[in-house]
Amino acid sequence: MSDTHGAPETVHDPKIASEYIKGLRGRVEEVLSKQIDAVESIGKDAKDASVVRDQLNAYIGALESLYTEASSLHGDEVEVPLEVLQYVDDGGNPDECMRHIMSAVLRESQRVHGKKHAIEVFEENSHP
Repeated sequence: MSDTHGAPETVHDPKIASEYIKGLRGRVEEVLSKQIDAVESIGKDAKDASVVRDQLNAYIGALESLYTEASSLHGDEVEVPLEVLQYVDDGGNPDECMRHIMSAVLRESQRVHGKKHAIEVFEENSHP
């Protein structure tokens, strides 16, 4: 299911998560583009204070949009693994880091599944 901002509560399908992230990235890029345009236009060719005031209001509107998008991320629920942050700080690509992490998680999951299956078989064979 999703909340009022379209953010999935729990995502088990990587395609759904990927689509959500692409949409979110697009919205954030749009807001940041507006913000950059607003900052660049402040004071440019301004003949009087009303033009600068309008430009500042446009910038404030862009900041409000960015705040709205940020609040849709559920700031206290979004957790970035420390390993990813360190990888990015070292100049690595976060997508590549996540691929490595997901690959390790999949291997561990398969190992645990194998152990579970072995225990189930053992229990079946140990009871007459």
